[in-house]
Amino acid sequence: MQEIFLSVFFAENYIAMKTNWIQTIWTTNKCQELISREIDIIIYEFLKSEFNLMGCEVKVINGTSDHVHCLFNFNSKRSLDEIIKMVKGASSHRINQGGLVKDKFAWEKGYECCSVGKSEMEEEIQKILKQKSIHSDLSITIEDEINQMHEYETDEV
Repeated sequence: MQEIFLSVFFAENYIAMKTNWIQTIWTTNKCQELISREIDIIIYEFLKSEFNLMGCEVKVINGTSDHVHCLFNFNSKRSLDEIIKMVKGASSHRINQGGLVKDKFAWEKGYECCSVGKSEMEEEIQKILKQKSIHSDLSITIEDEINQMHEYETDEV
């Protein structure tokens, strides 16, 4: 009986985790402005492809010349660190192999992330889609965005 309960419990949790949307932000190495408008779509496609290879459905990817935002469905069969490490590493390799930037391309170590609930989904998608216009006002920094991203968490605690 206990074995059946555990199977049901894990199956229910797996289904719940399967629909866990995560927003991540990470920057280029030393926040260098390496992602030009001429190549940003190519880079976003590389990222989307790598997320898909990791079993993650991508809702939206966008960013600016020095950072990206990704909203994706977390594959609970892997750790978040493993997913991000693989996506960043493989995309850097593809960017360098494709000669998309003059100098060597690399992502900065680390990333920021938060979960996104159903009620926040559309608002977060719109924020991600509007990244270039949000950052055209130079008073908004990546640090401001990260703080805003975590406001949901501190409001609920």
